[in-house]
Amino acid sequence: MISPQFATKKGFQLFCTPMNPTLRPGQEAFFESAQTERFEGAGIPSIHLYKWGNGSKKILLLHGWSSHTFRWIKYIIELQKLDYSIYAFDGPAHGKSGGKIMNVPLYEKVFSEFTRQYGQMDYYVGHSLGAFTTLYAFFKNQELTAKALVLLATPGNAQDFVDVYTDMLGLSKKTMNLIKDHFIHLYDHPPSYFTTKRFAQHIDIPTLIVHDEEDKDAPFHYAQELHQVIATSETHFSKGLGHKLKSPEIVERIINYLERH
Repeated sequence: MISPQFATKKGFQLFCTPMNPTLRPGQEAFFESAQTERFEGAGIPSIHLYKWGNGSKKILLLHGWSSHTFRWIKYIIELQKLDYSIYAFDGPAHGKSGGKIMNVPLYEKVFSEFTRQYGQMDYYVGHSLGAFTTLYAFFKNQELTAKALVLLATPGNAQDFVDVYTDMLGLSKKTMNLIKDHFIHLYDHPPSYFTTKRFAQHIDIPTLIVHDEEDKDAPFHYAQELHQVIATSETHFSKGLGHKLKSPEIVERIINYLERH
């Protein structure tokens, strides 16, 4: 009531601010096995990049919200046994990267800058927001290609996050409209524009969709819709693993899929 502009900026900032888990000593030790460097993306001068191996097949791993590169440790260990160059970076405001906020348009800008500097990959594997961003990047940059995509626990609609955020904070309709207007000012579209169904329509690359039927963060029906939209997709559905999908079976299934393509 006193300062709508201040509420708008603070509300937007809070909406886009992840919890950034502190790296534990064991995680730090694992990262010491990687080649590391930093690059600038989306105006952020310190995106932290990791690389393992020098194989002929290039792969990029993209983590999700409030996560970081360590979530891929089991995959990296297995991929190092094969002929891969493995790349992964911490998204803005995550892990060791700089920045204060994170959202799909921002993540996509970093993705695109990575591609510009390091070239296109043969494979892209994304979890949650990382999978969402992968689809958005291929939608925005239709010259992108790959031998295969792997999408784990992909959300379906950014508006879902807005609705949860609104309910959680008990925000008024007026305040949320102001925050949406600010989002449009920055990214040209409202949150409701960002749907995987829209972004996946032109995908004709072999794609593995991995999802858990009991996922509470990214409802299962979005995976089913994605499978219908992407004609070249296969599915692997689990039950009881939840949103994180951490299981040796999932790792093996994905590695085998990559090797088939």
